[in-house]
Amino acid sequence: MLLELFKLRLGDDKMQACEVMLRDVQASIHINTEITQMPHYKRLQQQQQTPGRLTRQSPLKSSPAPQVFPQLSAQILSSFFWPSLREEQFALPEPVQQVQKEYEKGFEAVKDMRKLHWLPALGNAEVVLEFEDRTVETTCLPWQASVIYAFQAENEQDGETLQLTAEDLEEKLEMDEALVKNGLAFWVSKLVLRPVEPGSLTYMVIDRLAERTTKQAQQAAAEAADMAAPAPAAIKSQQDVLLEKEVLYSTFINGILTNQGAMPAMRIHMMLRMAMQGGFPFGVEEVRTLLERMEKADKVRKGAGDIWAVKK
Repeated sequence: MLLELFKLRLGDDKMQACEVMLRDVQASIHINTEITQMPHYKRLQQQQQTPGRLTRQSPLKSSPAPQVFPQLSAQILSSFFWPSLREEQFALPEPVQQVQKEYEKGFEAVKDMRKLHWLPALGNAEVVLEFEDRTVETTCLPWQASVIYAFQAENEQDGETLQLTAEDLEEKLEMDEALVKNGLAFWVSKLVLRPVEPGSLTYMVIDRLAERTTKQAQQAAAEAADMAAPAPAAIKSQQDVLLEKEVLYSTFINGILTNQGAMPAMRIHMMLRMAMQGGFPFGVEEVRTLLERMEKADKVRKGAGDIWAVKK
């Protein structure tokens, strides 16, 4: 009875999407287990000395940091049925990229050569940073992990501490400015990074907390909070997606009204679903929103009732 009420309220198509989404979640658990038990993937995991750790060594130590292959758990989604997800792209740490490639091989074997499209901005990363005088363990966002990995000791030369600016990181990680600033602010607030000088836009790692006084640490954390750019939401709202493709949708609507003549919003919606490749993933209300915006732009006009036509 409850299921029937949901169908009446939401519609069969949305209930079908919910069913697919639930199956995705359940299937991902089994796929993850199957891939991680494959011989090629287990061999990679056996190579790691400290599972799941992004390790920093002091430049005073002569031995290089051990290669680390983190554990990866992926949520595999059927993109057609899920809400639109943020797709910010940037360079992930090299060990993560290697594990992703091995995971892809397993996925292709399980799913008959189907391909994965990674969304690196989603999810979380568990990071362990080892310093001379402390260990920092935290859960952060993937781009924050990429930012701190760029400061790894293996990138230092001649015993000098690596110093990077926000612009350096944008170029090195192919990352949006807002994400870089958010990542820097996060690690400054954790007392892992600091500006080379007060007010400087160049950052370095704090190898020993003894280098800083409590007052300086508090000031740095306060500056980080002021500098922080907000993290983007993982899921775009329907309005975001609609407006991103407004030009495309408006062009289709204009073509429909030009060729077919005036018609109500409901019929325009039906024709959009048939005419657009992949369908039109919105309802009649979103069509009305587009029409109203086109009306303000003097492209269409509204007649009696809900009838719309091209403005001549």
